[in-house]
Amino acid sequence: MTSRHADQGRHATYLIPLPRGGSSRLELEVGDLTLEDVDVIVTPVAGHGPHGGSVDLAIHRVAGPELLRALRAAAAPPDKRPVLTAGFALRARHVIHVVPPRYADDPSVAARELEGCYRGALAVAQRRGLDTIAFPSIATGAQGFPVARAAKIAIESVVAQLEQGAAGMSVRFVLFGPATYDEYLSAANLRLRPKPGA
Repeated sequence: MTSRHADQGRHATYLIPLPRGGSSRLELEVGDLTLEDVDVIVTPVAGHGPHGGSVDLAIHRVAGPELLRALRAAAAPPDKRPVLTAGFALRARHVIHVVPPRYADDPSVAARELEGCYRGALAVAQRRGLDTIAFPSIATGAQGFPVARAAKIAIESVVAQLEQGAAGMSVRFVLFGPATYDEYLSAANLRLRPKPGA
């Protein structure tokens, strides 16, 4: 699980013990999600096209037109379950597409739906044996979710899902800019202890 062009001054690593022994790995960094060399990256979409925001648009630009065709062919169900496609020209082998909530519609419902985005994407990766996964900060752009609250939901959702896993995974949050990174770092430090030297 490697990343190019990460801000080397903005990186943290945490180990999450598993119930049957071993551990999963959680990382935070400032970087570019389109450059992640992982099994799967996660992108927020607003429908069957590259309209989820700047992250999704960037992913579609790099992946090429095949990604949009694959997403449309998959036809996400009305219950907003995550959709898995190939990564095409991306370094990531696969992409999981999730539908982010709009915060202004109903903040309490949006919080539950945001948790569902993270847990649903991780569940898909676990079922398919995709051990390395990278997330952006979902719903904190066009959907208007406050970053501090979104960070707490993201970290808690991912950690809780990993703690229940039978096999270790590597999960990375690839964040845009130091302000967002700092909010995720604060949330992670409240929930976990950083790995020594990380």
